[in-house]
Amino acid sequence: MDWDRFWEIVAGLGPDPGVALRRLKWFEVVAFRVRLDEAMAAADTPDLRAAAALVQGSGLPGALRDFRAWLVGRGQDVYDAALLDPDSLADGLDGDPVDDGGLPDATVRAYEALTGMSDFYEQVRQLRGGDPPAPPADPWYFDEADARHRFPRLAAPYPPPPPVEDAE
Repeated sequence: MDWDRFWEIVAGLGPDPGVALRRLKWFEVVAFRVRLDEAMAAADTPDLRAAAALVQGSGLPGALRDFRAWLVGRGQDVYDAALLDPDSLADGLDGDPVDDGGLPDATVRAYEALTGMSDFYEQVRQLRGGDPPAPPADPWYFDEADARHRFPRLAAPYPPPPPVEDAE
């Protein structure tokens, strides 16, 4: 699947991505997932990890994964802008954490609905030619003060947590 087709599908997903994905052929769902994984991996940059931690209130792997899937689900224009400048995401956020919109899980459910098979991840591995690349060496490092300084518009609706008082 080429990138134009991938972004075309993303643009047509709607609120329930599974509905749109079940309109594809099974092998298109697999190819879509490979591209989804690639897009999410490309968004795993230090700047976007910092932005994700601000938005999610956490730098834990699940929160970062949800953020990256959410970012891809916003479409190519938002995605490309965020890769260049994470502060651009301030235009579409309101201070609440984001979730993945069910997009990664929808690929699995669509494949299973189309084929009746449970070998989705094996199909993805075969098309990809192996397992996905390993995550960065230190994916959980996050300097909140630095991120707030570099992304002031994005940080504005996400206030810092209150200081923890020492119990005596």
